[in-house]
Formats: sequence, structure tokens, C-alpha cells
Amino acid sequence: LNAPGEHMAMNSIAVLGISISLSVDTDKVIRSLSGFEAIKGRGMIYNLSIKGNFFKAIDESYNANPESTKASIKLLSEIDYLKSKRKILVLGDMMELGQESEKEHQNILNYCLKTKFKYIHLIGAQFSETATSRALKHKDLETFKKYISSLSLEEFDHVLIKGSRSMKLETLLPLFESKL
Repeated sequence: LNAPGEHMAMNSIAVLGISISLSVDTDKVIRSLSGFEAIKGRGMIYNLSIKGNFFKAIDESYNANPESTKASIKLLSEIDYLKSKRKILVLGDMMELGQESEKEHQNILNYCLKTKFKYIHLIGAQFSETATSRALKHKDLETFKKYISSLSLEEFDHVLIKGSRSMKLETLLPLFESKL
């Protein structure tokens, strides 16, 4: 696959299994899967630059729920392109969780704190009660956009951007791209 993550591999295995059960040509399915690439908002990896330092950004900005957020966090934690480089997480609120929202946002933060990410940025009201010394809180996207210019990104850092669609985190990418 030309898309990162165990979750993508598991989805492909499911597609292959269903194809076999339906007697679909396995070779054709494998060829199709091998041509699959991540798309904007769903795992696409960008090579970007800010202040002359090039880094990789994984764009998972299209949507977020507790399971997909954990899968994305796991992906970032397992990337080992350059073990010495930092991993930075930018998480926007997960919407539409109802009465479970506060608990689920806290669970995600607890999951993040078990990683070795250098920085964790939390954006939005749902994360308002969850900030810690390692997880920096930003009340909304506009506040974080102002903060971007002070981000201390180093050459080859990895940044994961993940949040619900209504958070509009995809609007962060041009701010980095414009710095090329």
C-alpha cells in the first residue's frame, strides 16, 4: 500500500477477504490495492517547511473519533524514519460524542501521554479540561494559527494533524506550505 498505518493494512485485508468470499479475481484486487494511495485529510504525507526546516506532516484532518484518533496516534508513534527526530501531535476536538465527550477526550490525552511525542497540541473546547505540561492547550484554531509562527520545528520532525471535520484543521497545511 502507498498509505501508512496498520489500520490501512487491516482494511486492505478485509477487502481481500470479502473479495475471496465473493469469488472476485484475487489478482485484480491485489493490483487495485497496491495502487491505493492516501488522500488529502486521510493519511496523505506532505513534505513541508517552516523557517527553512523541512518536516513531514501527516494529514488526518478529515474526521476524528476515538478509534481513528488512536490509530493515527499509533501510526505516528511507530514511524521510525529517523529515530532521533521529534514527533509532534496536533489534535483538534472530536465532535459528536455526546455525553461521552469529556471522558473520550481525556482518554485520548492519556493515550497520548504514554507516547514519546515531544509536543502535543490540543485545539478546541472539548480538550479544555485536559491540558498538561506536555500537552499545550489552544482554545480554537485561530489561536493555534497565531502560535504556528513560534513553533520550533526541526529538520525531519514529524507532525500529525488530526481532528473532526468541523475543526477545519486542513487549513493549517497552507500555513506551512507558504513558508517554503
